Amino acid sequence: MLPLPPPARTMSLSAVLRISKHPNPLRRAAREYAATAARATAATSATSAARARGRAHAAVLQASADNAAATAPVWRGFSALQRGTTKTKASHRWQHSVRCFSGAGPSAVKLESAEKTSEGICLKFNDGLPDSNITGLAMWDLSQSPKVWNSDTHQRRSPRVPLKEVDIVQIGKRTLPNDPLEITFSDGHTGVYPIDELHRMLGREPLPQKIAWDNSLSLDEVKVPYESLRTKDGTKNLARLLHCYGFALVEGTPCVEERVDEVMDLIGPVRSTSLYGGTWHVRPTPIGKLSTDSAYLGDEILHHSDGNYLPHRAPYQTLHCMVAGTPGTGISSLIDGLAIGAALRQRHPEAYDLLATRPLQFQYLDGEHCLYQDQYVLEVNGAGELVAVNWNNYDRAMLPADPKLLDAVRKWDAMLQESQWQIDFTLQAGQTFIFDNLRTLHARKGQLEPGSPRHYYGAYLEDGVATAYRRPRTIPAPKDTISPKSSETSTKSVGDFRSDTKTQPDADMWKSITSTTFGDDCARECDTTKQLEAYVADMMGAEDAVLVASGTQGNLLAVAATCPRGAEVVLGSESHLHLWEAAGPSVLFGVAQRTVQMNEKGELPIEALIQSLELSDANDSHCAPTKLVAIENTSGARGGAVLSSEYMQGVSSLCKDRGLALHIDGARLLNAAAALASPGDDAKTAASRVFRGATTASLCLSKGLGCPGGAIIVGPSKTITEARRLRKLVGGSMRQAMGVLSAAGLHVLKERDWLQDLRRDHELMKQLVSGLKTMPEVDVFTYGGTNMCEVRVRPEVEDAVRKGDAITSYAKASGLRMDSYSRSGAGWRFVTHRSVTASQVEALLEAFEKGCKA
Repeated sequence: MLPLPPPARTMSLSAVLRISKHPNPLRRAAREYAATAARATAATSATSAARARGRAHAAVLQASADNAAATAPVWRGFSALQRGTTKTKASHRWQHSVRCFSGAGPSAVKLESAEKTSEGICLKFNDGLPDSNITGLAMWDLSQSPKVWNSDTHQRRSPRVPLKEVDIVQIGKRTLPNDPLEITFSDGHTGVYPIDELHRMLGREPLPQKIAWDNSLSLDEVKVPYESLRTKDGTKNLARLLHCYGFALVEGTPCVEERVDEVMDLIGPVRSTSLYGGTWHVRPTPIGKLSTDSAYLGDEILHHSDGNYLPHRAPYQTLHCMVAGTPGTGISSLIDGLAIGAALRQRHPEAYDLLATRPLQFQYLDGEHCLYQDQYVLEVNGAGELVAVNWNNYDRAMLPADPKLLDAVRKWDAMLQESQWQIDFTLQAGQTFIFDNLRTLHARKGQLEPGSPRHYYGAYLEDGVATAYRRPRTIPAPKDTISPKSSETSTKSVGDFRSDTKTQPDADMWKSITSTTFGDDCARECDTTKQLEAYVADMMGAEDAVLVASGTQGNLLAVAATCPRGAEVVLGSESHLHLWEAAGPSVLFGVAQRTVQMNEKGELPIEALIQSLELSDANDSHCAPTKLVAIENTSGARGGAVLSSEYMQGVSSLCKDRGLALHIDGARLLNAAAALASPGDDAKTAASRVFRGATTASLCLSKGLGCPGGAIIVGPSKTITEARRLRKLVGGSMRQAMGVLSAAGLHVLKERDWLQDLRRDHELMKQLVSGLKTMPEVDVFTYGGTNMCEVRVRPEVEDAVRKGDAITSYAKASGLRMDSYSRSGAGWRFVTHRSVTASQVEALLEAFEKGCKA
């Protein structure tokens, strides 16, 4: 997964002649190079001439390495001669000096003189750019006047060649050195040249020299603060590091796809392939699921480059850490392929030559693709300079049959195992790792634990490093919230904080839905629905499951399947089932509801529950017989509070002692599973933990999981069978439509890491609550630690209702949707979900800050 650095500059003949005065093998090799180059100039074959110069140049480089061996580490075969640099005390690099033609920036460039010559014009700039003697035809060609340049297409109006000869007739007078240059040509048209643009076209700023490194390189030298990329100097520094070292670490990048995309765009466009698409998420494959790509498994991966099985590999790769893995696992390791290649050349020249001239076959095989490509392990240019490394010894490279080539491969691989070349580190959340795929070999040391939370977001990139260095751009500045007086709203991304039912199916979910065959679920002929029900029952540790239309229907049928008409369910006084489900169990099935006051954790306190149950005597004709206790996890009335495992054990034991069934209204039960999960838990372990001890539960697909609808009841087979019959009674058997919901549910539960998705939602809510708590005017009066909170402007604040209205107005003007109760002073409920981004959380906090000051 790495990009290709530009080829190293070919050594000039004059440089070789200067070197020829040096002693020892360097002098002899340089003289040989000069003589060979002179002969090659007269050669009839351009190809043979280039090869001759390349062989002679290689001899100079080898002599340089031999000459340096006594005083420098072996790996410095990435020679000072080849790089034209001077050594420093640091063993891992060479310093260089670069003349920067653009000075302090475009505004510093001045044209000191422009004189007409017999050939055309001579231009002199103030920054050290060599005098430019340019023909009249060349200046005419550079003109961007309407006669020769189409400003809409940014192309010439006619082919570059052949062109009629034109002469410079007159050079316009200029008052100041940075005044535009005006030239009149013999064909009658006048060209006007802004000095900055003329300078850019005539002289490109040279790139700095590449720097070889080993494990003595400090990562601090290649770190770039994210905020620095809001300046051109910061972007130029990032490009410099990528060109010189072959990798860089951007620190503090927000863990939001849009922000990472902006960083990647500074370096080059995303390279999309049919194999991987454009951008992608890298998470360990869930336990029990197969993967054809080692990147998605938890296994250790040796040092390699990506895409060796393709004829044109992606030059660069980006990996951004959204969530770090378990400490001590999945350590990243890097090797400078150019440095170790130079070292191989010195230790084993025969092996180097074989790997540079004899290709290996690389392959990619999976159920859909069969790709083969021959690649040189060590790729050299015409001058004999090593410019790229192609290697993958673990999963896609075929070993050669030739014993000499196989021995060369062994020597190469043995050097890769030497620790002196390897830089190890663990990518942390907020770090964006960008590296050169044709230079930097990367590896994953140590296996990832099953269920590891590690989550990377990344892409392959084209090579735009040189452009980023010479003409750097910046990431966008944080956008100011739109004035509440404006009618404009954002059409690109709407952050809907009203509920986690506001999600939209993504492209992958639609693909799963449209590629699935549906059957009549009413007749039990829909295999997709059967698969979902079986999968969820197994995941929750239940005997059976049935898909229903909604969470409300799930609660209704679970209660009705457990309680006969005239029986009683005990439930929370502020529970959703009691307050917000239209009294369905009572109205439709004659089930009485008795309430117990909930505590601040959303629990029905055990002591209060015992006291309530004392009023229910099965032998007393005055009492409705109690058959069921219903609890809610997470608790909506308590801001998504999670019922603890200890409480669940206590209420479960009480119900068993009293012969009662226990139902969980689990609209957000999987949020509770994510909140209570340990780092090493897989999805099944986390989900079954929150159901343990209960009789039935209903859990929604349409909330945190992001499906367009649906809920599932899990429980004993007898109860589920009765719930399925009652589903028909209330008109809930939706035939083929159940397959649509099932396909979406299966996609989420099997193809996505829903556990990590919900953890992300919780983290976004935590960030929102933390930001709101810093504002003295704001009261976060309900927050249970998951993805919900309730907020208000403190009633004692002057003009509290007006400030609440202003906050709502600012938020809506920024494209955010939120419930508003500001007229009554009640406040708002906010819910984070998979369609809410960190930038939208930031925008909501900005709306609060501005509204509180209104």
